[in-house]
Amino acid sequence: QSAAAIESSLQVGVDEATGAVYVLWQKWTGMDARVRLAGYLDGTWLGPRTFAGGDGTAASNPVMLIHRAVTEIVEGTDADGQPIVAEFASSFLHLAWWSQFSDDDPGLAVYAGVELHTNGTPLFGEMEPVELNDVLPYGFACFEVEAGDNVRHPKLFIDPQSGNPHVFATDLSNCLFQIYELIPQIEEAAAASRFSCIGIPRSKMPSTTSNWISRASPMPRSWCSTKVSATSRRTS
Repeated sequence: QSAAAIESSLQVGVDEATGAVYVLWQKWTGMDARVRLAGYLDGTWLGPRTFAGGDGTAASNPVMLIHRAVTEIVEGTDADGQPIVAEFASSFLHLAWWSQFSDDDPGLAVYAGVELHTNGTPLFGEMEPVELNDVLPYGFACFEVEAGDNVRHPKLFIDPQSGNPHVFATDLSNCLFQIYELIPQIEEAAAASRFSCIGIPRSKMPSTTSNWISRASPMPRSWCSTKVSATSRRTS
């Protein structure tokens, strides 16, 4: 149990690879609001950990999605000319919430991707949140919708056609509704291969975030995550 937890915010997810259970919730309201996560791994509880809010900002309306990304690449052919296929898989904890700097601030949606260690431990040390705003001119106009609580709830979902996770968020500063597609990529290093990404940098976006790119549908890919330089790519 957690004191001052907002019951309506409680969410539970399971990593299919490890069987680890994760619990997400909002603690307190107003400018004291913050978002917390706890995990149950191999019979032991980890956390809870506050990963948003409590730093002078308020974090509310959290959502969580656990997704296992699997990518296959052909590394060559064997003696019979058959392709040698390598499979790379990682589990990710996708998180989104609404952030405010003051009571008068309408706020903005924030996304963060957290890779899960093979034992199920969230690698929060590599988490770098991304603000989901200022991707003009891409998005769908909200026609001056008032900044009520109903538009301050980002959503995470899996697209059944692509199998990729998506984020739906409102950009109140530009009056836009936007959908971002999160796409795993492979980075091949000298020592090992891991998930990586390429994307379009933005003025407020750090060059390193999580191991995903996003594509604002139907817009171009809008940010890059990991330790590689971003390059521009457009969707058709």
